[in-house]
Amino acid sequence: MMNKLRPEELSPTKEADWKKLANILTTIGERSSHLKNFIEGYASFARLPLPKIESFNLFDLLERLSSQLEFIIIRSSTDLMVSLDQTQFEQVLINLIKNARDASGSKGRIEVSFNTRHKHLLMLVSDDGPGMSHRVMQQALLPFYSTKQEGTGLGLPLCREIIEAHGGQLSLSNRKQGGLDVQIKIPENITTIGG
Repeated sequence: MMNKLRPEELSPTKEADWKKLANILTTIGERSSHLKNFIEGYASFARLPLPKIESFNLFDLLERLSSQLEFIIIRSSTDLMVSLDQTQFEQVLINLIKNARDASGSKGRIEVSFNTRHKHLLMLVSDDGPGMSHRVMQQALLPFYSTKQEGTGLGLPLCREIIEAHGGQLSLSNRKQGGLDVQIKIPENITTIGG
């Protein structure tokens, strides 16, 4: 049976070993937590439910989100009633706006714009961050690819999966003036309301 040492009995060498062990155990705990989050994220990504289509006012959704996340809404002169899975679509917007905030920093400018063209809903989430290199852009929509140290690489692929489940497309492009545009294009029976 091993004798338990009291802290005052530790030699400098043993004390350094205990500190090293404490650091190792802390790292193991952090990595376990990260792995748990990764597995939970992957599980939700792997079992994405079919969209439950409902009608809602897109501008109202954006207004609600803008009270929680800091961004500017740029819109045409009408509000839009759209038929989408509101919960899934809200998750897409939250992911994209958070990514834009990470890229542009706390003082950066994020814009979310929407309009209609040729029976499609078009949305753009824009930031004034550094944009993406060609290499990163080629891989950004692939599952498990992340440039963030604590990222799982599931955020953008999940957004793409949700938009494609609605029959749409999600694309990325660097802005000429700097920053990134994430474009969403969804075929939609849209009803305009208001003026």
